[in-house]
Amino acid sequence: MLKDRQQGLKAFEQTTGAPADIYHTYRFLGNLFPSPQDVAIATEPGHHRLLLIDYVPEGGRSWAQVAAGANDAVLDQEAAYIKGHYTQNFFMSIHHEPEDEVRDTAGSGYTASDFAAMFRHVVQRFRADGVTNVIYVWNIMGLQAPDTKPWFGQLYPGDAYVDWVAADPYGCYNAKVCNDFIGSTINQRFSPNAPWPGFYNWAVKAHPGKPLMLAEWGAYTNTGETARVAYLKTVLPELPQLPALKALVYWDSKDSRMGDVHLVPGSAAAAAVRQLATSSLFAQAVP
Repeated sequence: MLKDRQQGLKAFEQTTGAPADIYHTYRFLGNLFPSPQDVAIATEPGHHRLLLIDYVPEGGRSWAQVAAGANDAVLDQEAAYIKGHYTQNFFMSIHHEPEDEVRDTAGSGYTASDFAAMFRHVVQRFRADGVTNVIYVWNIMGLQAPDTKPWFGQLYPGDAYVDWVAADPYGCYNAKVCNDFIGSTINQRFSPNAPWPGFYNWAVKAHPGKPLMLAEWGAYTNTGETARVAYLKTVLPELPQLPALKALVYWDSKDSRMGDVHLVPGSAAAAAVRQLATSSLFAQAVP
């Protein structure tokens, strides 16, 4: 597995012509992290990669149960593992994209408020255990349909528990979201009067000063190569309009939920992302 992940990451870096600053992976309750594979990728000589680990801490229990302490022993074990195995700073999101799993019924254990309570509890537990090198990320879908629900605001655990705000909007999974980066992705909405102003517009107003990230992003092949390439070429000129956006993590996969976002080496889409990745906007040291 280590060999495959390293080879995949190296292939992506060769395609984009630039080193990756962030390596994104996923862990469930009981899967201690950062794993040896994660550490090898983050500390490879000649590279400086930050880990972004999405942690799902439920282990079959509800959000409310985790918030009430049902998994504290495992959380303490994970905290001890971090302290003993990894001293560098790394990003950790707690159960990314929770919107699809909300059950808006009192007592369900999966209300938006239950999620926020779980998030706070995990952060509090890690801090109490002496973990100091985790950058906590609140990672939503960033889409109009779920994020206009009446309970959406209740998902947020509070600024004291969130270091970065992230979303996972993609481009070109259909023609409506394949025009330009700002309009089709980061401020994606489907009508001028939609109550959802788009992820970026919402985040900078609701949580001013928080750095923003697209923890998953990519351009699907669903709309055809011409439209996909045109969309990708809008990203670089539009990024200066988004000063709060500090990280853009491409999801390079042939088998994503809605199709194919893979960058074929030598393709026009890959060339567009290569121009983006090698631009001066990304030519900076990672702290």
